[in-house]
Amino acid sequence: MPAMAVAGAQFRLSPEDRVLLWQTYLPWATRAGMRSADLMCLYYERHLDEPLDELRRRWRIEPAPQPPPRLIRRRRNSSSSSSSSSSTANGTDEGKLATASVGETRRQ
Repeated sequence: MPAMAVAGAQFRLSPEDRVLLWQTYLPWATRAGMRSADLMCLYYERHLDEPLDELRRRWRIEPAPQPPPRLIRRRRNSSSSSSSSSSTANGTDEGKLATASVGETRRQ
């Protein structure tokens, strides 16, 4: 199923991003998936206080390659525009909840 998603979604990428997908991320995903331990049966909450590097060594998890700087800038710009579009014309956020007292909330 994930292979079908990659096969179909690649056509929405720019040619430059498609090369990055096929030359960097697909080989990494294949290598990491074949090498890592089975993670489906882990109780993640039992290991939250352990160092991340130790867990990666124990379960043979290879971190993803760093994205190129042009993708980091694009992600940062898109997140700032989505946060500004949530406010209304009078400058308040309708969806936020304020805590009135313990266990009781009210709309701002």
